[in-house]
Amino acid sequence: MKMKHWFSDGHPQKYHIASLIFAVIAFGLVATTTILAEDGSVAITACSYSYSDWGSCQSTGKRSRTVTGYSPSGCTKVTLPSLTESCVYVESVAPQCVYTYSNWGLCQGNEKQTRSLLSKSPLGCEEYTRPVLEQNCTYVAAVSGVTTSCLYSYSAWGSCQLTGKRSRTVTGYSPSGCVQTNVPYTVESCSYNSGESTTETKSTVQCVYSYSNWGTCQINGKRTRSLTSRSPSDCVEYTHPTLEQNCIYDSSTVVMPSSSVPNLSESHSETPQAEVRNLTTDNTTPAFSFMNIVDGMVFRGNYEIKGDVRGAESVEYYLVPVGSNTYKYIGKGSHVSETGWSLIFPSKEFPNGEFYLRVKVKNMYGEYGSGQRKIHIVNQDSGATERVPSDDEFIPFEMNKAQKLVILQKMEEEFQVPKNENPDASSGDPDQQRKHIFDFCQAQPEKCFPERDSDKDGLSDIDEIRFGTDPQAADSDLDGFIDGDEVKSGFDPVKYSPGDHSDQMVFESPKMHGSVAQNYAVQNVTMQKSDTGEQKLRLEGKGLPNSFVTIYIYSDPIVLTVKTDSEGNWTYELDKNLEDGNHEAYVAVTDNTGKITAKSEPIAFVKIAQAVTVLPAAEAAEATQTLPVTQSRTQRDLLLLAAIIIAALAVALATVGFIKHKRSLDVSGETKL
Repeated sequence: MKMKHWFSDGHPQKYHIASLIFAVIAFGLVATTTILAEDGSVAITACSYSYSDWGSCQSTGKRSRTVTGYSPSGCTKVTLPSLTESCVYVESVAPQCVYTYSNWGLCQGNEKQTRSLLSKSPLGCEEYTRPVLEQNCTYVAAVSGVTTSCLYSYSAWGSCQLTGKRSRTVTGYSPSGCVQTNVPYTVESCSYNSGESTTETKSTVQCVYSYSNWGTCQINGKRTRSLTSRSPSDCVEYTHPTLEQNCIYDSSTVVMPSSSVPNLSESHSETPQAEVRNLTTDNTTPAFSFMNIVDGMVFRGNYEIKGDVRGAESVEYYLVPVGSNTYKYIGKGSHVSETGWSLIFPSKEFPNGEFYLRVKVKNMYGEYGSGQRKIHIVNQDSGATERVPSDDEFIPFEMNKAQKLVILQKMEEEFQVPKNENPDASSGDPDQQRKHIFDFCQAQPEKCFPERDSDKDGLSDIDEIRFGTDPQAADSDLDGFIDGDEVKSGFDPVKYSPGDHSDQMVFESPKMHGSVAQNYAVQNVTMQKSDTGEQKLRLEGKGLPNSFVTIYIYSDPIVLTVKTDSEGNWTYELDKNLEDGNHEAYVAVTDNTGKITAKSEPIAFVKIAQAVTVLPAAEAAEATQTLPVTQSRTQRDLLLLAAIIIAALAVALATVGFIKHKRSLDVSGETKL
């Protein structure tokens, strides 16, 4: 019998063979299902968590705690720790704030003197009364010549108070006819001890200063003087010398009309062109205006560059090759009028090519770049090939290592940062030193003067450390953009750019980078009605006081930069609403390149229509961990179902084979086993 006829003529044995094959397959599927079931039932020891005490109930109706440990050793974290729970928020009456102040400043011509707020306590207090930062006084004009400051005599110090302060009174001052240029030192810090009436501190001698005469009032409403002496030699500066005071500037502003662009020749000639000055520019960094230079101007030979800027102490001129981050010093300008500056530019001393002409302005607040113009230097015969200057002829804009270390060392001393025990720090690495100082300020921000912005560029001195900028220069890279504005817009404040966005930060993802720090948190996500009546998504959280933080919203993602207030709180409203669905938000701090140095725990939330629901951490994580388990069970159930179906087919085929075999025996009348 041929094989093909054996299968096609309905021979009974073919059903038996097919049944056997299906039975083997079914057995294999059952065995696989059994293995999967055993894998899912491996005996494990679940972790048992220990927690800190529950925190106070927040206005969101939630309170939280942290994990302090888990046991036994080698256990498996089958379930996530329960870190949040619902609670009933009862609004409590906050205690009244207790303020501490600096000493009163000098009495001004308006019969007022001011002081600054140093701190307020306790944490979470309510300002039922506002801090007193101004009071009336009697103004005494400075006498001609060198003035002599008064030396005060005092009563004994009083006992140390609960606020950590003790005081004394002025009993007299000398010599006769002295001028009260400094404020009596009547309050100092002390260590309060409830078991003792006073705590003794070492007595020191207060410095007495002598000054030069006040200078003329500048257009920024300030006048200055210099310190000529300080005595005695071992004195302590309880108060800093007063080298600046407000004044009333009285001068008219002259705006010159514009004219055509000059075409310069070998001989000295000029056609002046004035720029209208921006009279609303911030007093910290007034813009430098070129009076006779425009973009695209061609230079041959010598040419007098004229400019105008308010309140400048000096103006320096630089050339920057187009497409480069280096510069070459041209010279220092001459102060020709109240706001006017001039420089003879010897273009023959520089290579031909295309450059940015820039200035560096120095005023009482520091240094900054301003007044950029794109120019061409052409000092060869017509048709000659222009030489592109090499970088060897120019100097990099950024600070060198020695300059960075000097700035960081000064900040360490001011903040009283403990010595860095990291062995890598001994090599004098500025980045290591920056990280050490910033880590200290994150842990103890109150010791790092978070409200201080020495150069008035919008970056606190703590942020200056984080980004590597110069605390005494409002424009550290001299690209004409203030450091604080660059950070807020997502640009590197220490990388020079002529405005081509080559210094844009590339932000890391907090999902994969950065370590969690307790200083940072996204505390709440809500929908709020804006002034226009639209519902907008609002995020709120915490960070270091007066610092820039970066907000990341997934799954889009969206990256935002916002500045915290003096208490470290921040709020941001999205201009465009998110799509409905699950989202996640982080807040982090980065360095000048976008690398994350610290971040918060993520907060998960669901947006549906005009409503937002914040998910507890455990619930958000459980949603992502349940899926693999469900998939495993689904696969096992499908295999078992397939095994049952195939086994049923095997039984059916075997039954058909037996029936056909029986019929064949009945027809032939033979008995076959």
